[in-house]
Amino acid sequence: MDCQSTRTRTARIAHLCCECDQTINQGEQYAFTSGVWDGEPASFKTCQNCWEIHAQTSRYVNLTPSEGDDYPCFGGLINWFDNRMSFDYQGEAFVLDMADAIDVPPQQLATLLCIELSEEAAA
Repeated sequence: MDCQSTRTRTARIAHLCCECDQTINQGEQYAFTSGVWDGEPASFKTCQNCWEIHAQTSRYVNLTPSEGDDYPCFGGLINWFDNRMSFDYQGEAFVLDMADAIDVPPQQLATLLCIELSEEAAA
């Protein structure tokens, strides 16, 4: 990464979140990140839900020696989580453990990953 800047903006028109592909509606706040990576300029619009998960995931990577420098890239947050799931460790159990690890509400992470939680787990 050569340089990067993130600002909070309010949408004047609808945008798509680079992580979950959900619409950021007019009037909603979102994170706008622009920068130069490997000599190439790029910019990303991220909804508040995904931005919080992205920020907490980056904090988790910083605090977890086994993760090394494996930060989720912009547009790759869902893939980052998919790479941590296994055949036996996915779904609700994965969401509950990972949400606790990155310190976000389980429902927030479940929404990003399109995983339904039981009523007990969502509470």
